[in-house]
Amino acid sequence: MSSSRNVAAKSALSLRALGRMAIEFAAVSCVYVAVTENIVGVGDIKGASMQPTLNPPPAHPDESPTRDYVLIDKLSLRMRDVQRGEVVMVRSPLERNRWLVKRVLAVPGDLVKPVNNPNRYFRIPKGHCWIEGDNVVNSQDSNDYGPVSMSLVEGVVKRIVWPPSRIGPIPEHQIQEGRVSIPDTPAESFGES
Repeated sequence: MSSSRNVAAKSALSLRALGRMAIEFAAVSCVYVAVTENIVGVGDIKGASMQPTLNPPPAHPDESPTRDYVLIDKLSLRMRDVQRGEVVMVRSPLERNRWLVKRVLAVPGDLVKPVNNPNRYFRIPKGHCWIEGDNVVNSQDSNDYGPVSMSLVEGVVKRIVWPPSRIGPIPEHQIQEGRVSIPDTPAESFGES
């Protein structure tokens, strides 16, 4: 009789322990999701549109290409706007389930010369930015679909975190002279709303 009580007691303990583990797992999962969705995340870079800044081509033809993993700051953009020169993670304006990593070339009020229309400047409207890949000839970006709504920008790419040989801050990229003009007058004074 006492052995069946011991078995029942052990089963109850096992169920309680399993229940506690399930609650702890659920709590850790909620914290993980909250952090990665709202504060910081890690993403892998696909494609060549940000070369040579991200995913640099191999030095030798027999080497495999580098695939960078980056740290994405999702919190700071809740307190400030994106800045010229920052590399950002943005939801594609053409395919909502696709994420892009591009550099901000121009912000509201700036004038930008599109690569595919170098004879005219385009003013960036309020609430938008102009994004391009550093490898502009191999990038689908604002040159194809125009300024992007700031609401599509999810975070700022801060650092390369993998592979170990590439760990460090995101390198700066020189923008071609004359591509962006920053007016002395703020965008609001041009009647943009």
